[in-house]
Amino acid sequence: DLFGFMDALAFSPEVGEVVGVQATSSKCISAHKRKYREDPDVIKFIDDWLKTSTCCGLEMHGWKKNERGHWVADIYTVIVSEGELVWVKEEAGL
Repeated sequence: DLFGFMDALAFSPEVGEVVGVQATSSKCISAHKRKYREDPDVIKFIDDWLKTSTCCGLEMHGWKKNERGHWVADIYTVIVSEGELVWVKEEAGL
């Protein structure tokens, strides 16, 4: 993990946005959330990451196979609200 909470960086040079991505299986989403919530250093790193001028966000992607056997992801945007981590699930198809 990069900084203890992300696996990859996605960069859009056209608009200068950087998004950190934590990729895991859908089954492991809860474990990652628990790990993040229980580690104050990770919460601080995430809060600092989200406050940087070039950062556009942090996402957690939980991968699974659908009924056709294709890989699909549940995508959560991670935010910090009043010192607590919050995961907002994106609507399907976005």
